[in-house]
Amino acid sequence: MADTCDLKVDRSKIDSNFDGYKLSLDNFPTYSVPIDNGIDAVKLTEDQYSLQHIKAFGIHNHLTSDPWHAESCYYVNKNWQVVKVTITLEAAIDNGTIVFHIPNISSQKSSPNRCHVTLCFISTDYVLLADGTGWLHVIERKQNWQIRHSCQPLGENTPFILVDGFDTTSTDTHLVDCLLLHITDSQSKDKDDKSSQFVTKLEWISFSENEGSWSLCHHRILEGLSTPDYACIERSRNGIIIASEKPFKFIFDSQNPVKEDDSAVKPENTQDTTPAYTWSQNEEDIAVQFTVPFDTTKADVVYKLSFNYIEFGLKDGTHFLHGDLHKGVDLEGSTWTLDGSRSILEVISGYSMLDWTQCLSQPSV
Repeated sequence: MADTCDLKVDRSKIDSNFDGYKLSLDNFPTYSVPIDNGIDAVKLTEDQYSLQHIKAFGIHNHLTSDPWHAESCYYVNKNWQVVKVTITLEAAIDNGTIVFHIPNISSQKSSPNRCHVTLCFISTDYVLLADGTGWLHVIERKQNWQIRHSCQPLGENTPFILVDGFDTTSTDTHLVDCLLLHITDSQSKDKDDKSSQFVTKLEWISFSENEGSWSLCHHRILEGLSTPDYACIERSRNGIIIASEKPFKFIFDSQNPVKEDDSAVKPENTQDTTPAYTWSQNEEDIAVQFTVPFDTTKADVVYKLSFNYIEFGLKDGTHFLHGDLHKGVDLEGSTWTLDGSRSILEVISGYSMLDWTQCLSQPSV
């Protein structure tokens, strides 16, 4: 079950006497070395024009750090070779050492719509490599890099990038979890809905290894209408943490069937108990939060505010808040904002905030 949380400003942490940051004019030390055979840079195709594609595939850091060896980083050159670069001294960087040759360069590198090669160091002994054409390799790196398992977890001709992964090893179990991202065409029948032309899918794949034999033991899929700014698997393996402009939801679980969202179908004798608004107060202002349809624009909103009266709703006749206010307010200091399916009204009162025991003097009808 997915859960969404809103990040709110804690005004008690704000220092009113903060004098600002001091800009340092000292130059950062910069060291550089020539790169042999360039960088394997993949350009977006004509079909990958959406913001989702740009965030997922167009903005790519070609350097991958190794959490277990802070002095090393890796990149992939044009010959599909993984190169390790190490800081040998405080101010010296070596020219790089080739540690691995990605297989099937002749056939796979020319695949249409392929993505960047992505790496994820999941332990001191293992690394995951997604070649951007649909192949995932589990590589052991104790001495030389050697492939222990290769597969196409999403099927043929489904390119993806590797977002996260980690290794769990116990006395009798070896599990490898990875989080893969790819973008597909939306199945929406509404051709005018530009926001739903593409769907971003996060696929959580779990492999188990027993005496050198690998198998896929768990597969989960989430989808959303935006590319996450951040996504990772909880190391407890109980869930996924996602920071995204738009929500994600589970649509498939190979072990636990996902229940359909039946919130739109309600029995006749069941009333919707969702409040029209929620409100809170502090020493400075009152914040009233409304849930509006996701495609609502500012032009759809009706907002009227006087000293002791408020009307807030939509032009289609929907009323969220209207009636006499519990206390008088400061008109110039009161504002409202619209963000996706949430609208927030901030009201500044001419009285102490602690005097407000309710938002309206009488419930709105």
